[in-house]
Amino acid sequence: MVITLRDIEWTQTLDSVIIRVIFHGKLEHKKLDIFTHREFVKIHSPPFYREIFLMHPIDEGQSKCRVLDNEMRFTLKKLEPQNWENLEKEMEKTVKIQMKESFVTDSHVQHEAEVKEKIEKKAVIRRKDIEKVIAHESDMRKQIEEINKEICREENAKIEKLRVLPSPTAKRLPEKPKAPVNIVPEVRQQGNIVVNFTERRFPTPKRESQDHLEQEWFKKQHEARKVVGFVEEDLRPEEKNPQWLKDKASDFFYKKNYLGAISALTTAIQLTPDCYDLFLERSASHLAIGNFQRCIEDCSRAYELLSPAVDSNLPARIQCLARRGAALCKIGFMRQGLDELQAALKLSPGNEDLQNDVKMIEERLLQDSDTDSN
Repeated sequence: MVITLRDIEWTQTLDSVIIRVIFHGKLEHKKLDIFTHREFVKIHSPPFYREIFLMHPIDEGQSKCRVLDNEMRFTLKKLEPQNWENLEKEMEKTVKIQMKESFVTDSHVQHEAEVKEKIEKKAVIRRKDIEKVIAHESDMRKQIEEINKEICREENAKIEKLRVLPSPTAKRLPEKPKAPVNIVPEVRQQGNIVVNFTERRFPTPKRESQDHLEQEWFKKQHEARKVVGFVEEDLRPEEKNPQWLKDKASDFFYKKNYLGAISALTTAIQLTPDCYDLFLERSASHLAIGNFQRCIEDCSRAYELLSPAVDSNLPARIQCLARRGAALCKIGFMRQGLDELQAALKLSPGNEDLQNDVKMIEERLLQDSDTDSN
């Protein structure tokens, strides 16, 4: 049996309404159900029930409700400062039913929007945390590398001092007789050699609007493959060639010798630090051994070098985004990994593997959001 609450008192000020709902009996707090809307208030505590269709709209966010032992007090903030003629509207029963249905629908829509906003805020916070962690680890790694270089310099300086100082017990070897000086042959006559090169052709159709970008990309790759500044005395001639090191790393990778591949590519990067495909291939080896943080850094560096964005480097950019997204998902940052995979899918809409990966991650995030909301 439902008992309608009729003992209601209300007062008002210019900007608020105070409602007292009195229960003739003890109020069951655990069974209490309160629903509020801009123009509606419902109170249900079995067997008591009451609906109030407010005369004017209120501000739900600034309204309050206090539950006592045998009464409830509502302090409702008016949306517009004014004096109300009555607390409730006079309406027919059918109109009230229609309005209640619309109120419930509005409440569901608002709740879904709040849940979505909450998920997006969490994603933003996680993304910022990832960026902070990556930046911190990069700084720490740079500091460690600087310390190691300083130690190597100090040790090399000590070794050089030991080489310069003569040993008191060392005996001087007798000097060998000098070999006769060879007679220098005459200088050959000078001449010119003419070399003709075939025209460089891009695999994509030439577009006049992107011709300067294609030339800039070709120039950058040409400069990146030059060997400058780094020569070790103990390296063989072929080990000073980045292309030879890259081929060697590929052989190691297919034989599942991932650490060997990483070592070869690291040496090649020291020789040519601006060659994107070395970073991209090393990221694959890091991903294979579970070193996801290094994989993310190599993919990021390769993507920076893949500029300007032209059709010639489109497959490499897709591979960078997809691999970085996979590594982020592996360390638990599902939302950020999904963003990377979706960016790769935009560049290659017909890629079925990317479509399957994006679908799988979206289902996983949906399950996690349902778990959080419960």
